[in-house]
Amino acid sequence: MVGAHLADVSGKSDAGAAYVFRRGADGAWVEEKKLVASDPQASAQFGRSVAMDCELIAISAPPETVFSVAVPLPSFTAFLRSL
Repeated sequence: MVGAHLADVSGKSDAGAAYVFRRGADGAWVEEKKLVASDPQASAQFGRSVAMDCELIAISAPPETVFSVAVPLPSFTAFLRSL
């Protein structure tokens, strides 16, 4: 899995994404899925941090800024990988 926090999604700059890869029978890496936020927002940088444990994937974005103050906890989205 690779995070691409500066990826443009649906015309929204730096909305971010994550890409899940698998190794093919020939040993080459093949893109399996592109994951994006359910409601992509410009500059959200979804995919800044990524983690995977077995079939559970967690993807986060930096904390939001509200009135120039960072909200203390970043949000994350969890995905269950189905084979």
